[in-house]
Amino acid sequence: MITLNPKDDLTIVCKLFIEKDVKFLICGARACALHGYIRATEDIDILVQNNKKNIEKVIECINELYPHLEEVTVDDLISNIVLKILDEPELDIMLSAWSVTYEEAQKDVCKVVFNNLEIPFLGLESLLKSKETEREQDKWDSKILREILKKKHKTKE
Repeated sequence: MITLNPKDDLTIVCKLFIEKDVKFLICGARACALHGYIRATEDIDILVQNNKKNIEKVIECINELYPHLEEVTVDDLISNIVLKILDEPELDIMLSAWSVTYEEAQKDVCKVVFNNLEIPFLGLESLLKSKETEREQDKWDSKILREILKKKHKTKE
């Protein structure tokens, strides 16, 4: 079991999401790190299930984490590709990670225990698919992740 500082942003955010029973997956650079590719990041990327009840829970979490911000609404999340919260902790919340939905990502979810919390991360193949964008950072991430996947398949042989 990996233990992080209980004040770590990832722990704080995930603890609240788990307490509120939000259906979510950690994606982006933090998921890359889980799969062996560590790079600097300032934010926590979170893919959430796209249904009204879940989105309402997400909004409840956001408003609890950031009581000093103007209230965020369900429409704010639905009408944006990514809902960016540029505060501490910095969050990017999305209903799809490029073309990957929460439901689709269930096929290869990786659950990891941090500070006694079972945190769900995007699996390697879903993470790779989520990186199929035109962003330079995603192209680079994709290249490294493909090599990790190739090594993973060789070890199974």
